[in-house]
Amino acid sequence: MVGGFNPTIVVVAHGTTIQFHNEDSFNHTATGIPGAAFPGGNPIPSSALNPSGADVSKTGWSSGLLTGGSFSQSFSTSAAGQYLFGCFYHYPTMRGVVIVQ
Repeated sequence: MVGGFNPTIVVVAHGTTIQFHNEDSFNHTATGIPGAAFPGGNPIPSSALNPSGADVSKTGWSSGLLTGGSFSQSFSTSAAGQYLFGCFYHYPTMRGVVIVQ
């Protein structure tokens, strides 16, 4: 069973650079989900398998495919807010929130 993001809620200061690390042997993505609440169905399109975006405060960002042990590109946090994300393969089990203050 896939454990999920750890931690599931990350609080960072405005301007912090973040990166995602796949610490297990399953493929994952960390992909932004627009909106203020997690939808019931999987909202993450297959385009999430390709890296995109550079800022979690902008729509359309994704780590792309993260194989076991790999790291994502760096993402900036240019605006305060709450930003939802999830895994293309394991949503809704794997989802989390970046809170930028």
